[in-house]
Amino acid sequence: MAKKVILGGKVENIMYGVDFDDTLNFVDRSVKYSPNKNLVSFLKGKDFVIVTARGETPSNIIYLDEFCKEYGLSPIKTYFTNGDLKGDLLKRLKVSVFIDDNFEQLRSCEDSGISQCIHPKDFHNTKTAKKKDPKKGTGKKPKGSGRRLYTDENPKDTCKVSFT
Repeated sequence: MAKKVILGGKVENIMYGVDFDDTLNFVDRSVKYSPNKNLVSFLKGKDFVIVTARGETPSNIIYLDEFCKEYGLSPIKTYFTNGDLKGDLLKRLKVSVFIDDNFEQLRSCEDSGISQCIHPKDFHNTKTAKKKDPKKGTGKKPKGSGRRLYTDENPKDTCKVSFT
């Protein structure tokens, strides 16, 4: 299981869970697979399980296995809930972060005490969100910012100038 060291030296285990349809793989009937490239890239090298509401049929098992091989993913295991809510299973698996496009499944996840239940759109936004301007100058212009605070500049010591 992946470990994350947080402040104070405390070690916390992180287990990711991810839905398949319209989360890890977008449903597009015109192609065999339509992967969520950001999520696939994020999951490589991480401990995760796939938890799908699909039925556990031989064709579904083969389809998900082939998808993982095609995109270099190595889930610990794939679970099929056959349409049932996923929250209780995620809790038993000790998943701490779950990503799913279905709001009913996310609610079930939250009700089961999973610490982070994320919609794929929100997952993408947290990875690409612009950083805020610094409170105190760094000498560097933040990416995406139109202003610059220098290392010796404190915004509280500045005043706005207007020309008439």
